[in-house]
Amino acid sequence: MFLLRELDPVAEPLRVYRDMIAAPTGMMSYRNCVVAVSRGQVVGAANAFPAGVIAEGIDRETLTEREMLLWPRTALNDPDSYFLNDIAVARSHRRHGIGAALLRAVVDDARRQAFPSVTLHVWADNAGAIALYRRFGFTEVGRAEIPWHAELPHTGGSLLLRLSCS
Repeated sequence: MFLLRELDPVAEPLRVYRDMIAAPTGMMSYRNCVVAVSRGQVVGAANAFPAGVIAEGIDRETLTEREMLLWPRTALNDPDSYFLNDIAVARSHRRHGIGAALLRAVVDDARRQAFPSVTLHVWADNAGAIALYRRFGFTEVGRAEIPWHAELPHTGGSLLLRLSCS
């Protein structure tokens, strides 16, 4: 998977994510995640944190191939917002309100921490996710044109969506 290749080129994505989430620090840490559980099994998760953390970890002089390709997306980030980095629901549990519940939990966290907004990136060709975010009131505030890449099979670029927390 292109987004993880530079972290560990031979690892399975699930193991890489599991290790990052298990860590007590870092953007993907369990401390920045909410999960949905059904019958003792995790069936969904969302990862969110202050967007300003992203810029803190970037050295423009040493960007990797992946980071350079995705730079237009990174440059759109609003450092004052609470950033929804990732949300996922097991296929077997989709269309049951789990994604909406996870999204509500992230928005509630942002409000509790007094962030002015929640932002997120979504691929322009991900109609299902865009529909969910729009139902919540997210609006498009920017679009990053991302060049085509064989390991990144999306078209139309990346949309930055925002929801006001006020």
